[in-house]
Amino acid sequence: MSNSKVKLSVEDSMKKLEKSMSGIAPALEQEVNNAIRDVAHAAYANIVAKAQTELHSTRQDYLKGLEFVELSDNAYLISLEGDWAGRIEDGYPAYNLTDVLLNSKKIVETGSRSGQPWVKTSKEDGHKYAHVPFQRSSATAQGGLMGDMAASIKAMTATNAKGRKQKITSLFKDGEGNPLEGKVAVGRSENPLVDGLVKYQKTYKNKNGKDTTQAVYINYRTVSENSDPWQHPGFAGLKAFDEAERMVVQQIDKIIKTLL
Repeated sequence: MSNSKVKLSVEDSMKKLEKSMSGIAPALEQEVNNAIRDVAHAAYANIVAKAQTELHSTRQDYLKGLEFVELSDNAYLISLEGDWAGRIEDGYPAYNLTDVLLNSKKIVETGSRSGQPWVKTSKEDGHKYAHVPFQRSSATAQGGLMGDMAASIKAMTATNAKGRKQKITSLFKDGEGNPLEGKVAVGRSENPLVDGLVKYQKTYKNKNGKDTTQAVYINYRTVSENSDPWQHPGFAGLKAFDEAERMVVQQIDKIIKTLL
């Protein structure tokens, strides 16, 4: 769906709350409103935390669509705007990723092919193909497949400017000892998921005015009309709003029992 929403003044619970608040002292009413405000902020924080923990490549798309609005002293709205953000929340079925990638109209923004279509057409038989970048991380915080890839990256070596082998995760410098920029190394690995890994470096000034070099690791896999289709497994959905709504109902009912 294009728009997921959960209003924190949940209808049934709010009807009970409004009935219970009828004729109460202003000081108690303010205490109830403060409690509802805390519930609203906690619900929003829980949605953000679930997205931060469980989403990866789609995390920023989801968070960009998330909005928190105060409607009144005891009514708040959390909304999720945008079709893609809504699909991340609700989930989507498996689909043929090859068709999606090869129908892309994206234009290359950097490098030797800057300004050209990302999807190429073979001069031999006219089939379409594209080199798909996958950004990898050498961090080992995650276990399983991600941990295996991180370990493989850390074990990689590549040739530096002096013709010597060094760890691909260490800083690559020119002959004068200055950090290189752009594409600085290509690593090989027995792990097919990271074999042919390309390391890029970029040096910039940090907030203290000192030079800092950032590294990005990318490897490329070719998708083609002539190859087996890439099947996306689909996604069950974050379902963060469902959890938030259940939590809000429980907490509002608890406020009614405790304060009123």
